[in-house]
Amino acid sequence: MGCFYQRSSAKNIGQTAIGHAASARQRDGEMLQHQRKSEEQNVSGLGDFVYTLELDEDSVLKFDLTPFYRAYHIHSCLGIPEQFREYYYRNRLLQLNSDLQISSSQPFLESYQTFFAQIAGYFILEDRLLRTGGDVLLADQVETMWDTAVTKITSVLEEQFSRMDSATHLLLVKDYVTLLGATLRQYGYEVGQILGALDNSWDKYHELLLGECREQIVNILGDDTYEQMVMKKDTDYENNVLSFHLQTSDIMPAFPYIAPFSSMVPDTCRIVRSFIKGSVDYLSYGVRTNFYDVVKKYLDKLLIDVRSHCKMGMSINEVVIHLDTILSTAQQILPVDALYKVGSGAFEHISNSIVAAFLSDRIKRSNANAVLALNNDLKILENFADERFHNTGLSEIYKDGRFRGFLIEARQLINLLSSSQPENFMNPVIRQKNYNALDYKKVASVCEKFKDSPDGIFGSLSSRNTKQSARKKSMDVLKKRLKDFN
Repeated sequence: MGCFYQRSSAKNIGQTAIGHAASARQRDGEMLQHQRKSEEQNVSGLGDFVYTLELDEDSVLKFDLTPFYRAYHIHSCLGIPEQFREYYYRNRLLQLNSDLQISSSQPFLESYQTFFAQIAGYFILEDRLLRTGGDVLLADQVETMWDTAVTKITSVLEEQFSRMDSATHLLLVKDYVTLLGATLRQYGYEVGQILGALDNSWDKYHELLLGECREQIVNILGDDTYEQMVMKKDTDYENNVLSFHLQTSDIMPAFPYIAPFSSMVPDTCRIVRSFIKGSVDYLSYGVRTNFYDVVKKYLDKLLIDVRSHCKMGMSINEVVIHLDTILSTAQQILPVDALYKVGSGAFEHISNSIVAAFLSDRIKRSNANAVLALNNDLKILENFADERFHNTGLSEIYKDGRFRGFLIEARQLINLLSSSQPENFMNPVIRQKNYNALDYKKVASVCEKFKDSPDGIFGSLSSRNTKQSARKKSMDVLKKRLKDFN
């Protein structure tokens, strides 16, 4: 009777307890939000804040264990309390093993709340009996049952998370499991291993989140007309400019207001903001309390890898627009050192991409015309790098680390291919001065593909042909010496 009553009521008890934990978390979040708003409004110091912890009388779980106490009393009167204790523990273990089985008739996303609520209720009841049931239940017995549950829960989480293909689904389950942990921690249960299982899915969650953001960015780029935004009212200005600190003046402009950017800029800022929020949401209430480094790691991956991936095949003007978007967004949401890392990483990635393009198996041949076009594009990037390095205030802090410097490998390679005497690369003094960022093997591979071409049908008659021939001879000398060197 007692065991049946406890099993039938466990789910309701667990749902109620987890509901109380969710309400408490919401109140904490509202209090923190209120505190932040007050601080932003320059309320005079923390001394003026008064925080109170309101205890909700309804949060005290009330359930009737009279059937259990009555059954134990009867067995005690009959002189067989030990028999009852053995019967109770054996049957509760069987019930626990049954409760820990995942429903095969329902998808996990439809049954996980019931599954975890049943477990929460089970152990809340056991805690109550341990404290009020006399010697019917021993602490080491409860610990054994809890260890069994923890092992099964972590196994279920790992298996189910491995099957999920949506960041939203992972976040929903993770949130409910952390509420389960917060609930049972109040009753003295150690939940670190369960929360650790959630932390083990960081990479899976963020890869899914990155994929979703990548798709959104691709759609934005595909739909954008690169026309300047026109805002007809102040709410549009607040939502698209002020909320991302993109304003150039503190004075509210006259409307209609023509922004110096297209709709892609605020839309991209929203994606970046939602990515940060999604990352923080998953990392919150886990084992670690300081997860700034984790968020920054994945944000760097989004801002550099994903956005750079989306720039493939774009014109140099589009690349500059997207770089401007990245740096504008990063400037508003990241500290100075992180902003510098994002900017330097983006320009270094572009430099690496240019060099990688020359080395790619897809590029069978390059010539002076291609190098000339790349040189013009690189000059635009270098000028933009200098401008943003100065305008962001980074030039005051990183005096010897300009953004332009992170384009150095691409710049030196272009200079070498444009040189009238490329064989000078083998001169140690000249190489150290002009080509110190270049690798011998990379230069050899690039030069092997470089085939200078005449100006056209009259190339052999042009005055430039003499210079071309001299450069070609010098390039041939360099190729031979590089082969000998390697």
